[in-house]
Amino acid sequence: TYGKILDREKIPVYYVDAGHVVSYESIKELTDVLIKAFGQHNAGAEAITDRFNKLEARMAEKRQENKGQKVMVLQSAPPRHYIQGKDGTLGSMLNMLGYENVYQNNKMVLIDLEQALSYEPDLLFCVGGSKTAAEHQQVMEEDFAKNPEYWNNIKAIREREVIYLPIKYVATAGINVIDNINELIDIIDAKKLKQNG
Repeated sequence: TYGKILDREKIPVYYVDAGHVVSYESIKELTDVLIKAFGQHNAGAEAITDRFNKLEARMAEKRQENKGQKVMVLQSAPPRHYIQGKDGTLGSMLNMLGYENVYQNNKMVLIDLEQALSYEPDLLFCVGGSKTAAEHQQVMEEDFAKNPEYWNNIKAIREREVIYLPIKYVATAGINVIDNINELIDIIDAKKLKQNG
């Protein structure tokens, strides 16, 4: 509404893609537009572009490492558990890291408990409203313990191939996506190192 008024007055208008799920590509595109508009020959702008480039090189390397590995993403507020595909915030990050999501639907829905038993993910990612990963782990493990006969039928849970993440992985955080993906890679690498060590 206001953008049209500003356009009529020849005032440049920039629109921000915002909401619960905003893709990495959209964040990068917005950043490029803002750099071209306000800071093209600015050292700070070049540093931001460099951060994106370094992340993309790192993600390309991880895509090769993770090829063929299956993941399941649970976004939970126990006792409700939603399953997230590759278009969700965390699901899209894992997709860019080369993982195959066992849930192929685009929409995040309440998990179908019966169908979930057939997925057999190599790694389960759990995210929710907790401020820290440790808090979310406690919430989830308490819920898993209420029905171990079911949850332990999921290989990743039974074999403790689970990564718990804090609330910042629920919704997109603008340019902070760079730090979030780098941190996610570090978390996954630390888990792999612990397994192999």
